[in-house]
Amino acid sequence: MPAHIRLRTSTPTQFLLAALIVSFLTIRPSRSQSAQPASLFHEDVLAELTPGAEVKQTLVGDHHLAWIEKLGDKRSVHLDGRQLGNAYDDIKYLQFSRDESRIVFFGKRSSEWHFVDDGKEDSKACSSPTSVAFQPDGSSIAYSECREKRCRLVVDGSEIGAEYNDISYPKYSPDGKHLAFLARRSKKWVAVMDGKELPGEVDEPGFASWGFSRGAGRFFMSGRMKSTFIHVVDGTPTPGFEIISQIAFSRDGNHYAYGGAYSKGGFKKQKYSAQS
Repeated sequence: MPAHIRLRTSTPTQFLLAALIVSFLTIRPSRSQSAQPASLFHEDVLAELTPGAEVKQTLVGDHHLAWIEKLGDKRSVHLDGRQLGNAYDDIKYLQFSRDESRIVFFGKRSSEWHFVDDGKEDSKACSSPTSVAFQPDGSSIAYSECREKRCRLVVDGSEIGAEYNDISYPKYSPDGKHLAFLARRSKKWVAVMDGKELPGEVDEPGFASWGFSRGAGRFFMSGRMKSTFIHVVDGTPTPGFEIISQIAFSRDGNHYAYGGAYSKGGFKKQKYSAQS
């Protein structure tokens, strides 16, 4: 018979955490356990909340469990039951690296955000950070940060590249060889890859529709340009439409396709176009 875990809880928050812990673990009974009567069980204490605290966010990995714990007006990160780093006024962008060897987040103190890597706090502070990008099959990490309206990319703790009025979170290409983000200077947004601005600009980008394709890793950006919507692929803008679909790439990345339409008022027929 399989072994069981029994966790005693006294509050709804503790019950939620206990349920997550149980779902996080996979219990494999030993041969001796399989021969025991069904009434026997195995009990382990995995983690305990600080008395009076509540869980604000949980992060469940294949090998580790982390959560943000709120006690009074302070928040702290706990990894496998131990507090990681200091307590803060607020915490966001709690993330594991792909292999869960690192855990990072931003902690807010006195209206400023500090980057925290495995509990170690960066002494530099910013007014607005983004989420962190981990390099695939590499050790580098990147994020963007702003101080008022001066924004820059940060790679491995160092600010690099030009300064912009606004900036998006960064993305690595699937092979980890390229790093890109979207940036605004004045009223136009451009894509920046490996420190160089790509041709093509938009008035307003689609923040949920940009990045690298699979396969060949082609870079694309979508957005609004005046009254139409376009895609920009490897620096080349596509024709504009009043309505446009998301762009789709072939598996090898050599081809792409999307749909567009010119929309007019009333009940007249609409003109549609497919591009590839």
